[in-house]
Amino acid sequence: MSTIKKLTPALLKSLVLDEKRKLAESGLPGAAADDTKEVDADSLASTLSNKIDHAKKLGLAEARLTKNLKRVRRIRDAIKSQILKEL
Repeated sequence: MSTIKKLTPALLKSLVLDEKRKLAESGLPGAAADDTKEVDADSLASTLSNKIDHAKKLGLAEARLTKNLKRVRRIRDAIKSQILKEL
């Protein structure tokens, strides 16, 4: 059975420093930070507005398709009932 250790500020600090050292040795986060490119806020705002407009258009298209689907199902059910009457 393992003993339970209390998490003291000193122990927490040493854990964080160990993990920081391991990450620095692997080089992954540092390389990603160096490769990132800063972008102006105005270009992000236009992109965000484009995505919002696209979502609205998709909502309208979904409503139109739902309306057509209801019509098709109603016609299919009518044809099905006619077939059953003839049998």
